[in-house]
Amino acid sequence: MAPGLKAGAYGSSFRFNVHTEDFNKRAKASEYNPKGLPERTVRELHMPEFGPVTFPAYEGASAGMRSLTDRFYPFDPLATAVSTPQVEEFLALIGH
Repeated sequence: MAPGLKAGAYGSSFRFNVHTEDFNKRAKASEYNPKGLPERTVRELHMPEFGPVTFPAYEGASAGMRSLTDRFYPFDPLATAVSTPQVEEFLALIGH
């Protein structure tokens, strides 16, 4: 799957069930809703499935590869040193 992801051959999709939501049938016009259309706010959901797919429901949905460690290591392939603050931030993110 990695070669296809790197080549941009896949989109992304997900499936979820809503557990808690708010629905405002009489929403007022706002900057993000200039026509005052009804608004649904999903507060809690269960997402049993998500990931890359060949035919996504929305054409603009994308899938890719990344690593949490990319943020902490320099892009220079010859460099091996990582600063202490970077190590501490990484350990905090993974709960250590």
